[in-house]
Amino acid sequence: MITLNRRLAALTVSAAALLAAAAPAGAADYTVTGGKLDWTMANQFDSTSDPVRTWLGYATNTVGGGAANGYVSPVAPATLTNAAGTAVDLVNGTNVRGVNELYRLSYPVATTGSTYSATTFGPIKASIELAGTFKFQIHEARGFKPITIVNPQITIDGSTGTLRSTGTKAATTVVTYDRTDVQFNLDLSNATVVQRADGTRAITGIVPVANNPATVLSGFPANSRLFGTMALTLGLEEKPLPVTQAAPTTGPAGPAGPAGPAGRDATLKVIRLAKAAFATKAEVHVRLIDRTTKKSIATGTVQGRTLRLSLLSGTKLKGTYTLKRTAKKAKGKLQTTITLR
Repeated sequence: MITLNRRLAALTVSAAALLAAAAPAGAADYTVTGGKLDWTMANQFDSTSDPVRTWLGYATNTVGGGAANGYVSPVAPATLTNAAGTAVDLVNGTNVRGVNELYRLSYPVATTGSTYSATTFGPIKASIELAGTFKFQIHEARGFKPITIVNPQITIDGSTGTLRSTGTKAATTVVTYDRTDVQFNLDLSNATVVQRADGTRAITGIVPVANNPATVLSGFPANSRLFGTMALTLGLEEKPLPVTQAAPTTGPAGPAGPAGPAGRDATLKVIRLAKAAFATKAEVHVRLIDRTTKKSIATGTVQGRTLRLSLLSGTKLKGTYTLKRTAKKAKGKLQTTITLR
């Protein structure tokens, strides 16, 4: 019997996509058709020991001898939105301050050069090009030029990622930088990915982490998480598989049938087992079966100690279940008992 640890992540997608029997676990590549990065920071900074301070709040602070007395502003196509959802030209020391005064720095996705791939139950890999510029002006009275973050690039590999960009550093002369250095490491360990009916993916809960000393938004401790949160919305179209032989002739399409009722959402839960469910090291397809009703309540894959299950939203997993391999040619141990507390 195997006891499951608590789930590590959740992915909300359409039930039809996730609950198909014996769906392939191979990677699918997508064409990125649009989207945006929303970078949200509060206009908050009370002191250098304020645990909820942000770099935006530091830039706009006017209190104290070391106050930056600065501003943050967008250059199109980037946009800046205040807590009320209104587009603004800049945020500075005259604006209301506080942890609830959230400003959203948005970069649109540049479709050229952007890539995205994902497996049915596995991690995301993406490289997303963004367009636009944000200026972060600090200590202008001392002759400092604006810091700029220009045309950033986001990369994602499972639960980690990076943000690189070009631009200028804080200096009394113009000092440029390029994408050689990572500006922020991205923590996606608690991020949520939602697949909408139109195929759009929304990845929320991305946390930027300072990559000192490269981070141009400098002055905060190494590996600090004082730069707000990020959310990435992507328009995606799955790329067709390559044709290896001539396609047969297709007759004219018949009339479209009536739209069916909207299906329930499904949740993908990633669970770390106390030990491997089966002896094989390969990824295998499984069903989770209620031992009382004998009904299948989830499908997914298991590889070693990593179990990925998709189940209808609202389904609670608690108790003892049978985990059964579904491949017709499976050999050796075909099922095991697991307990979720």
